[in-house]
Amino acid sequence: MEQALSHLDKLRTEAALTQDGLIVSQFIPAPRNKVFEAWGSAELMRRWLSPHSCQVINILSEFRVGGKYRSTLICDSETHVRYGVYQAIIQNQKIIFTHQWDEAYPVQTLVKVEFYDRGAGTQVTLQQVGLVGARSTDEHRESWESCLENLAQLLGT
Repeated sequence: MEQALSHLDKLRTEAALTQDGLIVSQFIPAPRNKVFEAWGSAELMRRWLSPHSCQVINILSEFRVGGKYRSTLICDSETHVRYGVYQAIIQNQKIIFTHQWDEAYPVQTLVKVEFYDRGAGTQVTLQQVGLVGARSTDEHRESWESCLENLAQLLGT
């Protein structure tokens, strides 16, 4: 079942995703439906959706188009809150959502996650656009790579 935005919003979303940004990809040794499920289940997200140096202490997720998510992380004794809205969800294929941090000057970015069958597992490709500056891009790349490594460990056992 495909849930998506209005036609105009979909065109705007796809146009934004053609901009420069970061792309990370990770092989997950699990079937595509299980990997996709891990992106929509708050219980599972709590176990993998943080960089290695952080821990998710609270997460809320309304996994539907227009639904909101919000998670609180502890990283090196500092609390960070990220949140956004699901823009498009295509079962076992794609998720698009906004992403921003609760900070003094929040920048809303757009994230697209796609899922592909690859051998006995799933290739996950994540693209994020709208980041400001090389430092932010590098930090987000490292963070997403770490999260996807966590996901591979969680589902590969």
